[in-house]
Amino acid sequence: METKKYKRIFISGPVSNYLKNEDNGWLRCYNAFQLTSEKLHRQFPGAKVVNPMDLCNPKWCWLHCMIVCLSQLRKCDAVCMRQEWYNSRGSRIENGFAIRWGKDILMEAGEYIHTMQEGGTR
Repeated sequence: METKKYKRIFISGPVSNYLKNEDNGWLRCYNAFQLTSEKLHRQFPGAKVVNPMDLCNPKWCWLHCMIVCLSQLRKCDAVCMRQEWYNSRGSRIENGFAIRWGKDILMEAGEYIHTMQEGGTR
């Protein structure tokens, strides 16, 4: 099976839950998103991976981060939903916009990234 070529893949997953529930939450969250980024680079060589942890300042409010993330998601071919994304209000919003905008939906499952839904015409 040939791997689909993507130009840009956005990572979506829980952030706020890490930040409010742990003293070192930002670092743990950053590391988790980095692992997902590395998986995407291995599975989809040549794709630019857009990591929200590199886009947002931890001092910004949630809404500011969502505006930044949605503006970047809009420019991507696909979104990769990290494990437990459904526990995050922001990830559920990003998933809804990705579907509306016809993006491919990828799901992280252990060491692999699976295509769950191919988007419509863009």
